Amino acid sequence: MSGSFSVSGDFTASIDSQDDGRVLRYSFEWVGSPLSFGEAISLMDWEDGFVDFLSELISQSGFSGLVWECPPVTRATLSRQFEFVVIDTGKPYHPNPDPSSFRSYLEPLDGREGVSTFRNLGGDASLIIPSWVDGADYRDLLHFLKSASLTHKRLFWRSISDAIQSGLDDSPIWLSIAGSGEPWLHVRLDSQPKYYQHKPYRKEKPS
Repeated sequence: MSGSFSVSGDFTASIDSQDDGRVLRYSFEWVGSPLSFGEAISLMDWEDGFVDFLSELISQSGFSGLVWECPPVTRATLSRQFEFVVIDTGKPYHPNPDPSSFRSYLEPLDGREGVSTFRNLGGDASLIIPSWVDGADYRDLLHFLKSASLTHKRLFWRSISDAIQSGLDDSPIWLSIAGSGEPWLHVRLDSQPKYYQHKPYRKEKPS
């Protein structure tokens, strides 16, 4: 699959199929010019049309299960063109959702649509999880994007933007969603590419 997809005349995604279709690499333009990481992070915070476009693109990947990975970002690399990959896992990692491992972070949200951001136990990464709502199947990114309300999805992307902006400095942030561990969607903002599968991103040495 290779080509482009546009929405509202403003955003275009070029989709490059790699590794016999197992990897899809997306890069973006905004009103005909390359969209930078800095612009993308800002747009996630306030432009519903952009985040709705991201949700739709990933949902329409054609994969039954996937991981989502971005190249490392630092303050010095905000001007590079925004891109990410989704990688086919063949099937979802988990047969059912189970948020119990994150109960202490979800309980304060009391079943309302929301998002929780917190440090992992090792203190070297931030995690972002959507709240549990009645009947929710948020076992992974695909299930969340296909079943969550528009409001919840927009809150999710906005929380990613907020976390990057608050943590951005000269050290790289590795932004990804792997999901093989806990059966509940969780975004990682890590200091290392611990669970990365895409070799070009994993081997990058950001300046």
